[in-house]
Amino acid sequence: MMELAAHTIPLMAISIQFFAIILFIEAAIHKSSSYQDFVGIISGYRLIPISLVWSAAALVIFVEFLAIISLLLMLPFLKYLAAVMLVGYAIAIQVNVVRGRTEIDCGCGGQSMPISQSLVGRNLVIAILLAWSTNTVGFTGLVELGLAYWILVGGTVLGACLFYLSYNQLCFNQSLQSNLTRKEL
Repeated sequence: MMELAAHTIPLMAISIQFFAIILFIEAAIHKSSSYQDFVGIISGYRLIPISLVWSAAALVIFVEFLAIISLLLMLPFLKYLAAVMLVGYAIAIQVNVVRGRTEIDCGCGGQSMPISQSLVGRNLVIAILLAWSTNTVGFTGLVELGLAYWILVGGTVLGACLFYLSYNQLCFNQSLQSNLTRKEL
């Protein structure tokens, strides 16, 4: 039991990093497989000139794949890249929420979801956890841990993914409810 307690922080940190890897893989694949749609989403945010939208979309996808590689390889010079990207996404969403443009798609990957304050909070929480975990531990010390630890990491990552999907569904349902309420008025 003492051995598990000594590894709790590293296990939490590595679980957060694996969760982020899965999150970014899903997002990058979704964006690159629906590139034209993603370009439309970037354009919908109205944060950059229209002439730069195609290039910006390609750059976002490239940097997401770079973030995945940096998390997998624990590259010290890019260790905060994924967290910085999430903060950037939160800022882009917040700007448009303040503008009242909540009907645009978040571009997060998966199902189409209108932007909201909830997505800003979600991205900031994940960014904070990811920055903490990236600063806490690397993969090297965990390689020697037994199968039970890796099963624990896998279960934690699975739980985090299920929580993330549930939270996204709640945000989506909230936006549907808001739209229905507006139409009734």
